[in-house]
Amino acid sequence: MLAHTHGLFVEKYSIGKGADGGDRVQAGSRNLNVSDFLTKEMNLSWEEAAQLLRETYRAQTGRDPEHAPRHTPERDLWGEFQQWRSAFRDELRRAWDAQADHESERRKAVKSEFYSARSALIERPRMDLSGVQRREQLSAARIARLEAEAALRVQIAKERDALKGAASRPLTEQYRDFLQERAQKGDERSLRELRRMQQIRLRTKRADDERAVIFRPPSRAVERPAAHDRNEIIYAGPSITYEVRASGEVDYRKDGVAFLVDEGRTLRLWDSEREAVEIALRFAQQKFGSTLSLSGPDDFQAAAARVAADTRMRIVFEQSELESIRQVRVAELDAEALERRAAQRERETWERDELRDAVRHPLPPTPEDPSNPDQDAASPADPDAPGNGPDTDR
Repeated sequence: MLAHTHGLFVEKYSIGKGADGGDRVQAGSRNLNVSDFLTKEMNLSWEEAAQLLRETYRAQTGRDPEHAPRHTPERDLWGEFQQWRSAFRDELRRAWDAQADHESERRKAVKSEFYSARSALIERPRMDLSGVQRREQLSAARIARLEAEAALRVQIAKERDALKGAASRPLTEQYRDFLQERAQKGDERSLRELRRMQQIRLRTKRADDERAVIFRPPSRAVERPAAHDRNEIIYAGPSITYEVRASGEVDYRKDGVAFLVDEGRTLRLWDSEREAVEIALRFAQQKFGSTLSLSGPDDFQAAAARVAADTRMRIVFEQSELESIRQVRVAELDAEALERRAAQRERETWERDELRDAVRHPLPPTPEDPSNPDQDAASPADPDAPGNGPDTDR
């Protein structure tokens, strides 16, 4: 577990026996039990060590069905993290320098404000203020200065605590920040590593889980391609934005409204609109393959099955009732398509017959309209026109 939470290289250590016969971790010339190894070799606080021991025990005893197998972090990713950590420390030092300058400027501003008020009181003519009034206003200016300085001390203490907290964050938290930052930029490898770190944690239940439909891969009884076991895919669309959480979950928003969350092993959809369902189906197909398992509200599942049929996705549902809905809808669409093609063929046949009849049996010429005085006198339709009468020469 320490391999993927703290970057421990397991090959450096071996397991031996102590004087009491118990297992010990051999770290150089020292034989340490697990708690001493965490605190003395890894230099963790006892609070963090205790939490790691509890989580590991819970994962090993099977109380968390989603615990991840132990693995060593990818060396190049860990090397990039070390560079990021070095840059982070440099940035932190610059932040402390900026903090010191900002504190000095604010203290000077408080003093300058007080001195300006005091000078204004001193320079005011005696006829404007009596001695008692002058002393009262000067006392009020001193109290305002003390209050401003006290508020400034509180603010500075909070700012310093924030910087100290950033500097003292455990290595695993810094590694998680690094992975989250990289994943937010679209790095799928960092997202996979971030999820590995979080798989030993129990998922927190959401308030709107009851109205969501969940897409997941089929049960183990169904063979799936090995490629779909590594499904750290980040979806991007013209109106889709995403945010990677520290837990490894990816929240998707459509036009700024949350509608889908990628939990790694499942997709959880709340939006029942057709476009959202189609996006979730295509995303699930890309992540889990052509066979999907759904859970959630029955009407929501049925709507997803119909959308899969309407869009002609190559998807098969593990639940027999959903697969039946999909197949019935596909059959309806096929029947409608056959009817449309038959109607189209019938219309084309009629048009072809009409055209053939028009060619074989042309309509007679239209007789002259005697009410039209503007008709050309030399028109071929005029029987009195030259060349259109009886042939007198014959």
